[in-house]
Amino acid sequence: MIRVLNAALIPYFVLEIKNSDRLAGALTTVEFLRDHCLPKLRTRDAHEVRLALEAENLVTNAEMKLRASLFRTESRGRHYREDFPDGSTRTGWPGSRSRRRRRNGTFKGAATGGLVARRRPVIRRQVPVPVPGEGGETWP
Repeated sequence: MIRVLNAALIPYFVLEIKNSDRLAGALTTVEFLRDHCLPKLRTRDAHEVRLALEAENLVTNAEMKLRASLFRTESRGRHYREDFPDGSTRTGWPGSRSRRRRRNGTFKGAATGGLVARRRPVIRRQVPVPVPGEGGETWP
């Protein structure tokens, strides 16, 4: 299962040079692994339990990366989208993405088997910086 996951994510054209079609294809593979392969994992000893938990974490991490990459429709820094090559297509950016954890430890949307991403506006505020000699502040 981990080999299939690596084959879906490791090629440079999936997570390095992003395109919505390739990201959606990789996400389909990850969702298949999550829905059909993870529930069938069986373990015999503590070592296999660790490997099964590691596989579950890798699938969850891959899903988060792919959903975040699909959600972000801009190119900036190492996040390069072929279908959005310049940063001028930003709508509502800068913004922060958030996932809210429930009290029982699950994420919103986990009940339906998926992660939920949404934008929140960034609150910009100025923080005054003390200047030595004005108002008695001193530098250490």
